[in-house]
Order: sequence, then structure tokens, then C-alpha cells
Amino acid sequence: MSVEKKVQFNGFTTFWGLTDRTNADTLRENLDAIGLGDLLPDVRDDGPALKRAIRRYYPGKHTLVRELPGIVGFAVVQEETAGAEMEYEEEFRVGLADGMLFTNPMDHPSREGIRAAYQEEKNIIPAAKIGGLLVRVANRLSGIRLRPTGGFYWLPNTSRDTWEQVCGAVEASNRENVIWHMRTTTDERTVDAVCDSLTIQVESRLEKLEEELAEGALGERALRTRENEAQELDALVKTYEGILGKTLKGLRARADAVEQSACLAILEASVAVA
Repeated sequence: MSVEKKVQFNGFTTFWGLTDRTNADTLRENLDAIGLGDLLPDVRDDGPALKRAIRRYYPGKHTLVRELPGIVGFAVVQEETAGAEMEYEEEFRVGLADGMLFTNPMDHPSREGIRAAYQEEKNIIPAAKIGGLLVRVANRLSGIRLRPTGGFYWLPNTSRDTWEQVCGAVEASNRENVIWHMRTTTDERTVDAVCDSLTIQVESRLEKLEEELAEGALGERALRTRENEAQELDALVKTYEGILGKTLKGLRARADAVEQSACLAILEASVAVA
């Protein structure tokens, strides 16, 4: 007779592989469809978009694209070998003024090609910004970073539906975007791993808050921001106590202490102003 064992899941790990060619309009439509259009990353990086456009038109390794000082623009420089030496000759310059693309000389044959490539690149979101979007969502959903360098998170089961919606929107925007999930159980080693990661993350943020408060150079508005962050960390710890079934008194006590320090500093700042 077989005995069926019911496995209990408390959350899931997630990590991703992303492309540098996600179309902003497509991602916007997909995020709007799930009511999360506000998550769209900023695509107004004129300089990087212009540089990518130039590189599309001049992919050769002996063409250098050098940033021009004081403006959003670049010099296109040809590199040539002259015996044992290298020679460099500036072919032309391309930049932006009031959102309009210009070249010097004005009639350079690459002008229109680069202009067209630039308009395409302006609507492309690189992998780093898509990764930033996923990190913001993971943090919003009480996710915990499992690797110090990022890119690998644990999220509670209660966040799964929203996370999968966001991942679906990102993956549908470009088939080269792939986000993996692996469900985790309530076994002791899994709980310890998540708990340790939570402790490292919260203690790091609390330490920074303590240092900023100890310096005594923050204004009242900045102090209230620090107080709110300490409250958020305390709430995060309470949430994970319920998820993990463990009491984290030390972390909560430290968060409470930081919150009280911020509150006291706010009172002192108010008295000083009065």
C-alpha cells in the first residue's frame, strides 16, 4: 500500500536571464494589461541610446565612439595602424540639441541612418533596467535577496500570483526574457536559509540607518523618512515571523530601537526650530 505524503510549500525562489532588446511599447502594453503600467522603467536615456545607434551603424572594432564633453554627443574616430604606431582620425561628430539629432559635418552620409537607428534604440529597454524592474517588484512583494550580488530572490507564497503576472508580462515582451521559479518547502534547511538571508538584509539596512542617525546631520524630513524605513523593516520582520514560524526578537528589537532614535531626533529637531 502506498502512502501519499503531502508536501507543504512556503514560497519560491526566482532568478532570470534577460535580453538587451526589450521593446518599451510592448512591455508598456503588457504591464498596463495587468494594471501595473507604473512599473515601466524610464527609457529617456538619450546618450546611451545614441551610442548604441552609432554602434549599430559602425560595428567595426577599429571605429571608436568617444563621448563629447558638455553635450549629449559623440565623436566617431577611425583607428588605423601606421607601422608600430596607431593613428586616429575623427570622421565626424553626432549629437543631440533640443531633442534633435545633428552631425558635423551636417551632410555626413551616415546622418539619416544613425537618426533612424536612434529612434529605434530610444524605444529599447536594456537588460539592466528590466532586472531593476524585477528587483523593485520583488521588494514590493516582501522578497528577500538570497545572493549578495542580487538576481536571486525568495518570495512568500502569498506573492506568487502577482509575481507570475509580472513575469508573464516581461517574458511576453521578448521571448529571450526568461524568469525561472522553484517552489520551496517548509523543511528546516530552507527556513534557515531564508531566515539567515533576511537577517543579513535587515541588519545591513538598520546599520546604515543607525550610522545616519548617529551623525546628527539630518533634517526633520529626512529623519521622518528614516523613521518610516525602520517601521517598514519592523513590519517585514513580523511578516516573516509568520511565514517561517520563527520568532526574530533580536531583529525586531533593533528595528524598534532605530525607530525610537529617529522619533527622538525628530522631536529634538522640532524643539530646535521652535
